[in-house]
Amino acid sequence: MLQRLYVLGSTGSISDSTLEVVARNSDAFVVYALSAYRNMRKLFRQCLKFHPALAIVSEPRHARG
Repeated sequence: MLQRLYVLGSTGSISDSTLEVVARNSDAFVVYALSAYRNMRKLFRQCLKFHPALAIVSEPRHARG
């Protein structure tokens, strides 16, 4: 059974390491949600790679543009 992960602050360095482990162990983990404060470009790249059900930003203005 896959472990469903919610990665808070996914654009930070600790989450980078976490997502590397997830990528190497896709038979054990699935990313359900990613969140970021304002690094939308990095969050977008993570969404393309991990296909989470949810992508969460702290403020709507950070999601624009």
